[in-house]
Amino acid sequence: MYFRDRVEAGKQLALALEHLAQPNLIVLGLPRGGVPVAFEVASHLHAPLDVLLVRKLGTPDQKELAFGAVGEGGVRVLNDEIVRRVGLSDRLINEVTSRENAEIERRQITYRNGRPPLELVGRVAIVVDDGLATGATARAACTVARRLGAERVVLAVPVAPEGWESGFTDVTDERLSLFSTADFGSVGYFYDNFEPIGDDTVRALLSYAVRHEIDDEVVVPLSGRRSVTAHVRAPLGAIGTVVFAHGSGSGRKSPRNVRVADEMHRAGYATVLADLLFDDEDRDQAFDIAVLAQRLSAVTKWVKGHPVLGRNKIALYGASTGAAAALAVASEDHDIRCVISRGGRVDLAGEFLDGLSQPVLLIVGSRDTIVRALNEKTRQQIGEKQCSLVVVDGASHLFEEQGALDQVARQSVSFLASHLL
Repeated sequence: MYFRDRVEAGKQLALALEHLAQPNLIVLGLPRGGVPVAFEVASHLHAPLDVLLVRKLGTPDQKELAFGAVGEGGVRVLNDEIVRRVGLSDRLINEVTSRENAEIERRQITYRNGRPPLELVGRVAIVVDDGLATGATARAACTVARRLGAERVVLAVPVAPEGWESGFTDVTDERLSLFSTADFGSVGYFYDNFEPIGDDTVRALLSYAVRHEIDDEVVVPLSGRRSVTAHVRAPLGAIGTVVFAHGSGSGRKSPRNVRVADEMHRAGYATVLADLLFDDEDRDQAFDIAVLAQRLSAVTKWVKGHPVLGRNKIALYGASTGAAAALAVASEDHDIRCVISRGGRVDLAGEFLDGLSQPVLLIVGSRDTIVRALNEKTRQQIGEKQCSLVVVDGASHLFEEQGALDQVARQSVSFLASHLL
């Protein structure tokens, strides 16, 4: 079997990996040659694409003879047999390691254009290269993916030496190659075009993949002749959808909700922030939980019917009186997987709490004494096994203190990883 180029190899590899298509999938290309292959896999499987940065540790006299590899997260894998055979000293090993770690840091900045790496926690990670030779780099990459929280690690390559799978059983859950042979030679032998891939190509492919996301203002119809406006953001291959419900004096542009939504988006979740109140309505309308719940329910129904968002499991995130509306909607819609409340007036959910079956996370500030007491009482009403309460030390009702919203975002993303995947 021969491939015209890496693009053709990626298209064929994608077909062989179709059984892995799912919302929490992520494809990780090994720079540089593995990224064009991984791009085709990610595109076909509608999954997000990122790089997994690893570098071979080459012996001084034979650069292609790898005595190990290093990767993101400080992972280093050594081939003890080669280290002993070549007689490498600890000093030399550390010098090569330091040099390659510096190159990894450079590539992190170059390839991602300042973007943080995509979240791997709880995801199925397909590690892709253009072929397997010694396997040191791929082994390090799989180890890095596991240590960064991937639930399952799959290594997929177009070509590899015969029997290669046995060397990866301890660091992968699944292994796949399109072609393997005892008379392997080199990876380039199997390609008609095996030109080197430059940094610019890697950066362009990653940027193109990132741009293939939803970032739109949409109009959601309500009953009657009115409608609400919502801002939808969804990364390619989003692993869940979170619908936000705001409280009084707020809307889809609430800086606090936007801040938390940004963190969720970076972790791989789609977010929907909708205006539940109209400009001609006064503040008292924000305390009409039945009205807010009716409108939030309409937004949630719209999400379910969306061709991209509707494939995911759905969570609700409510702030202030919006939290009560979120609980009310969840009590009647058991497709909702979980509910998060930030500084929520959850006590206003009242009788709706009796029909609630989903896990709930209540986040309050330690200085928001009245709302904190109301949340503690609501937690007892829901039940401590079903409902968790997190108190952010030093935070007031609006979580304006330094670092307070960061804690809200971290707690929320962690909760979603437990209940939305």
